Amino acid sequence: MNAKFSGSGTSFKGLSQYLTHDPKAQTNERVAWTHTHNLANDDILCAVNEMYLTAENAEFLKQEAGIRAGGRKTEKPVKHISLNWAPADNPSEKHMRETGLHFVEYMGWGEHQAIFVAHDDKAYKHLHIILNTVHPETGRHLNESWEKARASSWAAEYERAQDCIRCPQRLLPREAREKAMPRNMWIAFQQNEKSFLQGEELLRRDSENELEGFRNSEWEILKDIQRNEREQHFANGKQEFSELRSSVFRTVREEFKDRWNDYFEARRNGADADTLKALKAGITADQKAALEPRRDAACKELRAKRDAEYIDLKKNQEQERQALRWHQQLGLDTSDFFDRRKNERNTDIITEDFGVAARQVAQPRAAAVSENHRAENRARGAGPASKDEPSLGGLGSFGGSLLGSLFLHLANGGSPPPEHKPKSGRDEEIRLAAEEATKHREKATRDLDEEESRQKSRAYSGRE
Repeated sequence: MNAKFSGSGTSFKGLSQYLTHDPKAQTNERVAWTHTHNLANDDILCAVNEMYLTAENAEFLKQEAGIRAGGRKTEKPVKHISLNWAPADNPSEKHMRETGLHFVEYMGWGEHQAIFVAHDDKAYKHLHIILNTVHPETGRHLNESWEKARASSWAAEYERAQDCIRCPQRLLPREAREKAMPRNMWIAFQQNEKSFLQGEELLRRDSENELEGFRNSEWEILKDIQRNEREQHFANGKQEFSELRSSVFRTVREEFKDRWNDYFEARRNGADADTLKALKAGITADQKAALEPRRDAACKELRAKRDAEYIDLKKNQEQERQALRWHQQLGLDTSDFFDRRKNERNTDIITEDFGVAARQVAQPRAAAVSENHRAENRARGAGPASKDEPSLGGLGSFGGSLLGSLFLHLANGGSPPPEHKPKSGRDEEIRLAAEEATKHREKATRDLDEEESRQKSRAYSGRE
């Protein structure tokens, strides 16, 4: 569980419109459900207006509550928080709503007005909370002191209650936790992270385009399975980048550990300010010089690795689609298999069971075809069948052995399986594809930046 604070703003309407619509359209397909808390209206537009009026009348509310007027006026009454579950979690709507309510209660904000908006456009479940920082009865501003530390403690308690620890570091004593990356080094990674995530977004768009054009219910189910595989791939990418960043930081920190110890020792011994400043500047400059080439090389290597893995994923999924296409061309019935699994999302189980179902259906016909093939070879004087002749023994998975020579016989005129390429040719193909993906990313960077700026402007511009 991760509780993320996205800052404060001035426009309830702007943030609510952004969260209740899709980023690039006036549709609301990504919205799973909404819920209002301490509000008279369930309708989002009415609830937003109620929150706005509460914030505007904060001084009047103070007077009515008998609280002495004064103090600085709340300039940013709109608080935005998101609760993010791990990709492996699958909480129900009820559980997510109860978790959101428990969070605001734990933080001491249970009496404040809030709107919950759940999205399902990511590989992980997440809940957005629009919180009014002005109390609806007293007009006072909520307590924000140490909010991130308190939210971290809440997340640790939540994981304990679920008996599923996602972040072991939170459970360690503070002195035993791995030290966070300094801000200057974190900022140094920001541009690399932005470029990496833009590359992931381009791959995501490519995946959506490629999965269009399926024809019937069987293809729709396969499309869902493959989309989930790709979403998991993209979710893993962000985690891989985070681990890479931490790994580079740990390496550089260890190399400069002795020099920083000398600096802190000099400070404890009362060294003058100019000496300390010079020592710190020298260490920081050398550390930056050591970090930059390693950071860039590591990010470039990760990007190439991710592109290659995505190419492999696309090829495997294309083979799965080819297998299903051949199945349909042969008239083999797969409806029972798909009907039993419409709501399942475990691809490993689905592919294994499909292999079993395919073997049961195809075995009688495949045996007949194989026997006819051997008879034709004997008639032509080809001799006994080769020991390498394909058999049904390898038909154990949907996307692998199902594409073997069995279907080369069964298809009878259908498209043959992809020709096997030597490793050198495959490496060259991956390299060229990675270069092409890099060109597309560079071309689309400016468009993504502009779109992000427009979204932020719409969400937080102007007062209601």
